[in-house]
Amino acid sequence: MDPETLNLLNGFAHDLRTPLSAIAGHSSLLSLGVHGPLSAAQAHALNRIEANKKELIGIISQLLSYAEAASAALPPSVTACAVHPIVAHGVDALKDKALAQGVRFVCAGHDDTSASSDAHAADSRPDLAQINESTTQEIIGILLADALAHSERGSEVVVRVQRTCDMLSVVVESSAREEIDYAHELLFVPYARDAHGRPVYAPGLSLSLPRARALARGMGADVHAVFEQARRILQLDVPHAATVGHTG
Repeated sequence: MDPETLNLLNGFAHDLRTPLSAIAGHSSLLSLGVHGPLSAAQAHALNRIEANKKELIGIISQLLSYAEAASAALPPSVTACAVHPIVAHGVDALKDKALAQGVRFVCAGHDDTSASSDAHAADSRPDLAQINESTTQEIIGILLADALAHSERGSEVVVRVQRTCDMLSVVVESSAREEIDYAHELLFVPYARDAHGRPVYAPGLSLSLPRARALARGMGADVHAVFEQARRILQLDVPHAATVGHTG
């Protein structure tokens, strides 16, 4: 995204936030009873106004967050970091929400699918990747939140780290709540809809996966999606540290 477009979005967001601030102020006065007591119906209507105000503020924030990720002029600094602790942190941050939703996170062990035994022995830390730690934490958090949003009660979200040639992949696999009949690349298109006009994202997550891909590509990684027999698979591919000069 070019700087001119980013500036346009920033101005657009500012202009939207100005009337939203007025709505928030007058709503607060009503809720405090400044203009008199509210009936039950009026209080209910006011609560709906507040909820929609918060949703609009969230949409504005997501839009700006995505725009900044897509237009980053300088890539984040990267270092050799262990991937497993970052994954564990992401799972731990969402475990209570998953429990409340009736979904279980399952963390599979490291899977070195293609490296030879000699190459594996040469890597003292086979899960080291050349990444920006905070950016990777955010991306993994997005992938886990997306999986949770699309999971049914009683299902599992399987998370695993696997080695493939010169890459490490964080794979997040969940059940698909709805029938998937669109190209997986649509998941990374802001506000995309399928052939029936239905959004391909869960409520509140319209720009999450597009942002995750933009962040990943900004540090030399990538995010992909695959659909397999009612399974929704999201995958973050990052360069293994050994392939970019790390000596362990």
